[in-house]
Amino acid sequence: MDALSKTETMAARIKRLILDHPVASHPWFDHMRTGQVEHTPEQLLNLLLNYDAHATLLRRLLLESATLMPEPAVGFILENVRNEYGNGDYARAHRGQLLDIVSILEREFGLKREQEFRLTDGVRAYMEEVPGFYKPDPSLHGDFAAIACISAGAVTATEVLALEEFKVLQQAFRPFELADHLWFDHVKIESEHAEESLDLIKYFLAEDPDGSTFNLIELGVGGVLLSNTSLYEGFLEAVSVKPLCLKGES
Repeated sequence: MDALSKTETMAARIKRLILDHPVASHPWFDHMRTGQVEHTPEQLLNLLLNYDAHATLLRRLLLESATLMPEPAVGFILENVRNEYGNGDYARAHRGQLLDIVSILEREFGLKREQEFRLTDGVRAYMEEVPGFYKPDPSLHGDFAAIACISAGAVTATEVLALEEFKVLQQAFRPFELADHLWFDHVKIESEHAEESLDLIKYFLAEDPDGSTFNLIELGVGGVLLSNTSLYEGFLEAVSVKPLCLKGES
């Protein structure tokens, strides 16, 4: 097997590892996918705002991850970041599209985000767990080359799973005639981001004579898979019970 074929094979193995992990079939996916559950507008509003909380953190973590990359690998991440922020036009930023759906739900159903939103325990736990894999502690993992590989694995796992997330999110909003909203172009966009993140790990895997690079990437992947278990527990909580606004909580 030549070097290029080996790199492609190892990258495909990483992708399979992500999609075959139990977190990729977490009950939240079935809950959103089957159509057997009729979600209330309040639940979907709470879900969107929890999604926004985690996505806002991720955008900043992507920026930090880019600073850890060797020069030739920076572009794989910055292309993703630039797209998230509207490709130079902040009016087209992805967060604005999500908040537009929030505004539609508020307007159509007489809701107020400050009354419906509760950051779930699972999303809160995710936000505490995942940063350590995007920006690993040098005292724990040694040189900066190792840290970059771990961070690249974290980016890749996030992007591969994000595509699966948007597929089921789109289905859940179909009964409210919002499945064709611009935000759900993410089904296509996240497919592109997933491929860019796989190109990122291929950059590192291209020179991996002893398998140590693969192991470091796998460490970052595994960290995100575990963190996303908390994330999906939080998403499931957001749509399984009527959100409550705790006194003094916004």
